[in-house]
Parts: sequence; C-alpha cells; structure tokens
Amino acid sequence: MASNAQVTITAKSFGKNGVPDQTDVGAKATFKKRINGTTLSLSLTDATFKDQGQTLKEVVLTAERQLSDNVKGSLTYDFGGSTGSGSLSVDKVVNGSILTLKGTYKQKDDAFILEETWRLDKRSKLYGSYNFRTEEAAATYTLTEGPNTAAASYNFLRREPKLSVSRREGRHMLEAVWEPKKETGTLNWTYKPLKATLKTRVDRNGVAAKEASLTVNQEFSF
Repeated sequence: MASNAQVTITAKSFGKNGVPDQTDVGAKATFKKRINGTTLSLSLTDATFKDQGQTLKEVVLTAERQLSDNVKGSLTYDFGGSTGSGSLSVDKVVNGSILTLKGTYKQKDDAFILEETWRLDKRSKLYGSYNFRTEEAAATYTLTEGPNTAAASYNFLRREPKLSVSRREGRHMLEAVWEPKKETGTLNWTYKPLKATLKTRVDRNGVAAKEASLTVNQEFSF
C-alpha cells in the first residue's frame, strides 16, 4: 500500500512581463498502513510544522474498511479543526449497470451529502451529488473512448457548467478544462511523478495567465 509525499510550487498574479508577483511552496505527506483489514491514513502538510505542532493544523486521520462484499465505511478526523466525518458506500447492480450510493455526514457543516455513480457501461458513467443542508445539486457525465475522455458537469445551485477533455498515453496525461461562467481555462499535464497546471482567464479581451503550479508526487512504502 503506497504512501506519498508531495511538493507543490505555485506562482500567482502574473504581470505584463510574465513574471509572477507571488510564489508559494507547499508540501503534503500521507502515510498509509493496512492493519487487520482496516486502512489507516494519516496526512499532514507544511502548515503542521509552521505552528510547531501546537494546534495539529491540517493533521487528518482516516480509517477505511470493507464491511462486506459491497459495503465500505470510513471515518475521518481533522485534529486541527477538531471535527470529523463519516461515510458509507454501497455497490449494487441495477438493470445491468453498477450503481454506487455513498452517504457522508460532515460534522463541521452539520451536512449530509448523498452521492451516486451509475456505471452505465464500460465507456460511460453518470455521477450526481446533493447536499441536504445547502440544497446544492451537481451532476457529471463522463465518456471514455480508448485513451480519450470527455466530461460535462453542471452545478444546479450555482448554475455553473464545466467541460473537460483529456488524453492518456502511458505515463503521460494531458487535460483541458473550461469553466465558462468563471471565465477560466485550465491545462493539466501529468508525467508521473510530475504534474504541471496552468490556469488562465478566458474572456472577450483574450487569454491571460492566472496561476501556474508544478507538483512532484513521490510514492513510498513503510
């Protein structure tokens, strides 16, 4: 079972000369261990060490277990925020399609979220979610054809559409995302263990860089 460590360099607020006004470096590590059928995951970030561990900021512990052949449960606790969450997911076969139902309760927001994923066939799936507290509903349809994947999403509360296309070849993956209401376009390029992301503003005035980041993700076992 692979644990991982990430380092991300982010550049923001690009000037006319293409030089960013702000550059940040962040780090995150997740340690995973399987004990008696339960997968334990402990994650922490550079923010954990900046406050010298006094508040355990961004230290999160997750326990996940397969309760039966088609039922999985998980519990998560955020030590810095002193809040937790729990989820239960069930897989079922309905009319030849695989349906996954997942319910999650988040203590911080006192919110219950219901998610469902229909794997309609080997090429397509439909995902939907509903937050009973905020009444926020969203849906995504994904179609995969060989190495190519296209997805269309819509958030009904915010009235925000989102479109994406991607292509995967071996360790390479190139993805383009367009969010018309936010006037934002994103280009992701992945070549493990590297991932580069460029966010741009796309409007009637043209295209301008908003944010660029480079992430190095290294997997390890302990």
